[in-house]
Amino acid sequence: MLKLIVGIDPGVTVGLAIIGLVPPFGKNDLFIRTLSRKNFSKSEIIKEITKYGEPVIVCTDKKRASDLVRKIGSAFGSKIFLPKEDLEKKLKAKLTANYNPNNIHELDALASALYCFEHIHSKLIKIKNKVKNDIDKDRVIDFVIRHGFSVNKAINLASSRKNLKQKIVYHTIVKLRDKQLKEENEQLKENLSIVKTALERLKEENAYFLKEYERIKKDIENYVERKIERRTTSLLKQLSSLKKENKRLQNEIKRLKEKDNINARYEKIVYVKDMTKKHISPSIKNKIVYVERVNGNIKNMEKLGPKLIITPDKKAEFLITEMPLIIRKLHLKKIGEDYFVKKTDLDELQIKNWFVKWVKKYKERFK
Repeated sequence: MLKLIVGIDPGVTVGLAIIGLVPPFGKNDLFIRTLSRKNFSKSEIIKEITKYGEPVIVCTDKKRASDLVRKIGSAFGSKIFLPKEDLEKKLKAKLTANYNPNNIHELDALASALYCFEHIHSKLIKIKNKVKNDIDKDRVIDFVIRHGFSVNKAINLASSRKNLKQKIVYHTIVKLRDKQLKEENEQLKENLSIVKTALERLKEENAYFLKEYERIKKDIENYVERKIERRTTSLLKQLSSLKKENKRLQNEIKRLKEKDNINARYEKIVYVKDMTKKHISPSIKNKIVYVERVNGNIKNMEKLGPKLIITPDKKAEFLITEMPLIIRKLHLKKIGEDYFVKKTDLDELQIKNWFVKWVKKYKERFK
């Protein structure tokens, strides 16, 4: 039966590489098959390997064998080959450069098998050079690689038929048991070291998290305190602002009430010092104008078309104009830049009487 090296990449998707040890054991003489499958069960893997031959070595690219690798090795009684350190990506790429695996899982499995092949290649060459054609090379490979015999011892065993089975079984059991105990002891030591390291790390993490908890707790307390302080300050500022706004509105209400009172009792008029162009403007159009003195040309006023002219200046009796003009002194009230008179002083009937008197006097001048 063809002797095999089987590389395994365990995981959800299992990668499998099968190398057949075909004389004369050159790299170009290898029989290679790679495959991968999701949820590849142990029984399915064993069935797949059995199609090609019998594995003398089961290997992986990690320095620690997974349960799957050990179980497959145990199922065939194969030797487990592990690298001293996990194989690096560059090395795996170099090992598989002349091959074309379908995915990373097959690449990892193939790299581990080829790395194992390079490790035992010198022994295979010795077997090729020393084993004669009448001796079963596959059996010699099995004795040397799987069971650990020297090449000469393996040749003697393969050529001897007497008590061969008993010798092999005894030698194999003793050697495998011794090796198994050593591996288990090393594994237990490694596991203990890992557990101790993990425990120390957990203690450090616990101390760190407790410290972080206290820091975060203090930060939250400080944040809440600052937040409350800022909120309180903001509310006090808003309260102060609202008080100012309330006072302003109260004053505005007072002013509006006063304005309404003025509008109810007073009439706005335009006040000018005299009739010169310097003191009059187009703003007097259709307005009641109070002229302090009648100095100037009355025509200046006529052009601008005021509604009514009121003046306390007696000289207005001698003015010739068709504009309504009343000679009367009024009490003016100044508010800001505006002038007002009591509406009672501008009572429509009184103005009418004054206007009639003015017209009468005006007509008398021209009789």
